[in-house]
Amino acid sequence: MLQGWVSTYTAMELEGVVWLVFQDARYAAGREHDWRFEGMHQLGIGDQLTIFDNNGAVLWSGVIAPRRVGILGLRKLNPDHYEWSPEGISRETWMGWLMQHPALAATYQPATEAKSQ
Repeated sequence: MLQGWVSTYTAMELEGVVWLVFQDARYAAGREHDWRFEGMHQLGIGDQLTIFDNNGAVLWSGVIAPRRVGILGLRKLNPDHYEWSPEGISRETWMGWLMQHPALAATYQPATEAKSQ
């Protein structure tokens, strides 16, 4: 399980696309700056994530998964879609956590590692 922070990331190369990311603490000078790209993980299906508030209480913990939205649930949103948030968490709350400064602490396990354990 990796230790670090959650945030959003955008770069000119992404042409305005915003990634939801976990930053591995081993590749950063701190939770506010100097995050190295090799420690950045875009949140994806099957990843295990726990987000903590500034007092260490768990805000959310679970596995990143697609969800169905709309009146009949016919529209499928994946975690890379700008409207996505975990089931039971509003998009506004979710994005508020990821856009908080300084970044909120988190633990993270990529889906490929979760499957092998």
